[in-house]
Amino acid sequence: MKKYLTNSSQETKNLGAKFARTLKEKDVVLLYGALGSGKTTFVQGVAWGLGIKDRILSPTFVLIRQYET
Repeated sequence: MKKYLTNSSQETKNLGAKFARTLKEKDVVLLYGALGSGKTTFVQGVAWGLGIKDRILSPTFVLIRQYET
């Protein structure tokens, strides 16, 4: 398992965008982490990398949140 450490929200978003380029149709991504660990920021980067223009909200308190690409 690879680990990544980012030092700012922009670095976290950039990592998410880079990760988005590795995704294929019908991939499922599960996020796990403590409150405030950067999950939403990461997902904002993934969405940006996929061309999603919707406002990305925290996935913490929902079972699933889907965005159309």
